[in-house]
Amino acid sequence: ACVVFIMDASKIQEEKDAFAASQTPAIEPCTNSSCKFTGCTCGNKCGCNLPKDAAAANEELTSCDPCAEFKAKKQAEAASSAAAK
Repeated sequence: ACVVFIMDASKIQEEKDAFAASQTPAIEPCTNSSCKFTGCTCGNKCGCNLPKDAAAANEELTSCDPCAEFKAKKQAEAASSAAAK
């Protein structure tokens, strides 16, 4: 059986807001709904998980290293679970 855990967008945003507020000093929370990483440090300029053309069109967008590491980990988990089938 395959178990997929998907958090809804409002829950993810709540966790992003809590993470941002918990930082010292507090940081601006990530507001990108395409970014699923609750520990994102990009703030309102997050370009994580956006199509390359959308990110390229807005030079202000950034992607933080923790987001990239999280995405790579999730892709590796998906690949290993797919290989195990």
